[in-house]
Amino acid sequence: MVNRSVSWAEWDLDALALELEELKALDFDLSLTGFDAREIDAFTLTPNAAEDDVPPLPEVPASRAGDLWQLGPRPGALRRRD
Repeated sequence: MVNRSVSWAEWDLDALALELEELKALDFDLSLTGFDAREIDAFTLTPNAAEDDVPPLPEVPASRAGDLWQLGPRPGALRRRD
């Protein structure tokens, strides 16, 4: 790792996150890395973008205001009641 005191250093953020995760799994004191707790959390607690991506809205919505949805004959199957 480049010395934390150097302000001109560029970081490979993906590699840094992996290194911090591995140190964390080894119960290493992460305060010794030179990063504060907020920075460490930002590197290690980043959500998975694929999980948090919001799909685009359909041009024709599947429901409208006042619709009532019921669970169908199998778990997870939804049907609209008109």
